[in-house]
Amino acid sequence: MNMAKAVEYIIGRKIAGPMDAEVQLTDNGNGVEITKWDSDALGIPWPTQEELEAAETAAIVGESAVEYKELRLARYPSAGDVIDALFKKEAGDSTEWDALDVLRDQIKLDIPKP
Repeated sequence: MNMAKAVEYIIGRKIAGPMDAEVQLTDNGNGVEITKWDSDALGIPWPTQEELEAAETAAIVGESAVEYKELRLARYPSAGDVIDALFKKEAGDSTEWDALDVLRDQIKLDIPKP
């Protein structure tokens, strides 16, 4: 388990390393464990193993969602290209619009939602 990823997801921020006043993680030789958790300062009770596992999964899914969006965005045509194609389509020439439609479908095939 990526304990740091799970804890950061739960507390909603990065852990500030060994100087973090609210939460500390330590590698005990058998894996990483939480060795400090200031429930009052964090406003969150010490998480259970199940909560940590669910948080790690949610964090990974969230990263995947952001990644696929960024990858798609990099391949999509610019807003200007879309507007230009739309104006040409409205004027009777849908060639560019049709090409953008094909491109969009291909991008969605190449980079599916997680």
